[in-house]
Amino acid sequence: PVLIGGPWDYTDRSIYWPTRMARGGNVLAPGDGSDSWQLIDARDLSGWMIRMAEAGESGTYNAVGPEQDTTFAQALDEIRAAVAPDGAELHWADTDFLLEHEIRPWSEMCGWIPPRDDYVGMTAIDGRAAWAKGLTCRSLAESARDVLTWHAQPRRREGPAATPFERQAEPVAGLAADKEARVLAAWGARTA
Repeated sequence: PVLIGGPWDYTDRSIYWPTRMARGGNVLAPGDGSDSWQLIDARDLSGWMIRMAEAGESGTYNAVGPEQDTTFAQALDEIRAAVAPDGAELHWADTDFLLEHEIRPWSEMCGWIPPRDDYVGMTAIDGRAAWAKGLTCRSLAESARDVLTWHAQPRRREGPAATPFERQAEPVAGLAADKEARVLAAWGARTA
């Protein structure tokens, strides 16, 4: 898999886009929207792995989703339609500009890696073999809505045992609102 997400994602990478869209307003988006997007909901991945084990199947698979080629623009449009159909306006900023303004791919622009150098194709992995073996992926809209429901719960560890992914008081991935505002302002000045 490339990026595994959904509810209970203690890396917080899959909460960024649903929560950012739900907040509304001007949203900084990476590149021109044509870069590839891949994310698989952990529930789909784990369910498929269990079905494969129960069927005695084995092999090497790229367990990725969605089940069709998806651009970043398509993914963000689907997430926005699910959680904030009228409340978020995407502003696509050039990759070089984002990197010049120290926007960190993957950790601040969750799920996005500029397709350059060693990263060409990182989010365009062929999953057809896994899909042919029964891997199905829920819609980004469903994952986004479920992530928002989970994210609204108190950010605390449940149960007495320590876990390696103890949930932090604040999200640990995604672009901070003040940094986004500064970069959006700079992008607006540049494109005016």
